[in-house]
Amino acid sequence: MRWIFVLIGLSTLMACRDIPYEASPLDPRLPAFSADGTNTAGAYIDGYSWLASRSTVSYEPHFTICTNPDSVGTRILVSNGFQIIEDDLQKRDVGFFLGDLSIRYKNQLLELRDTVINLDGVSNYGMLILDSESPDTLRYGVGKLYIRDVISKPGLESLIVSGTFGFDIKSNGLNHTVYSGRFDYRIKDSNFCYSF
Repeated sequence: MRWIFVLIGLSTLMACRDIPYEASPLDPRLPAFSADGTNTAGAYIDGYSWLASRSTVSYEPHFTICTNPDSVGTRILVSNGFQIIEDDLQKRDVGFFLGDLSIRYKNQLLELRDTVINLDGVSNYGMLILDSESPDTLRYGVGKLYIRDVISKPGLESLIVSGTFGFDIKSNGLNHTVYSGRFDYRIKDSNFCYSF
């Protein structure tokens, strides 16, 4: 009988651990949360689902990591995503500026496994590009970017990087909310650029 109370106590303690922000994996309007290198991303932007995957776009979705050799900071951009807003297909890109990090090589991503990056809206922030053909970029989003998995498999030249994100941006008196975000990409050397 005493063992039952011990097991119940241990399971209660295990359930009380702090869990970082994680997107719901069960929403059918977004890609399932995975760490398989599916080259997909998804989120809700202002209540409408946003998808960046091969099955939804005629362009290959991109996950680009850019640094400037003359300064500290890294820009991560998930491009070629789309939203359907009132039967109108609209192109949207989501990104992050990490002013505290300089990620120049894919192996540096291994150090970020299971890392929560606070997007404070100043040195680290979320970005939302409403139309990639115009310079209409909303910056200084406040929230979190969680790099959950960074997987290196023998014989593969790529790393699998997956995680979750969410942030809010205030611009011109309007709030834009990006939530339940998730991404799962294979990262190669070709995903890096060295200017922005």
